[in-house]
Amino acid sequence: MNNVIVVAGSCGMLGQNAFIENRDTGHAYNVTVVERNQAGVDTWEVTYEYRVGAGAKFPLGCTELAGSPPGKRSFTVAGEARL
Repeated sequence: MNNVIVVAGSCGMLGQNAFIENRDTGHAYNVTVVERNQAGVDTWEVTYEYRVGAGAKFPLGCTELAGSPPGKRSFTVAGEARL
């Protein structure tokens, strides 16, 4: 995979900022990302598709979910298609 999830910096109380990083500096990609969420006993998944430019970073958001109860989320690259 040329596109990976990178977490860096901080957000919220305990979270980190998540990004898709396209390590191919010559091509853009459509990237499919699965977001997994957990808050209390509830868990759910959402699938998104993003267009990420050549060599670019695309912000996904914080790994911490604000709210009551607070929660967490993770991101996984499920697929990519070179443009």
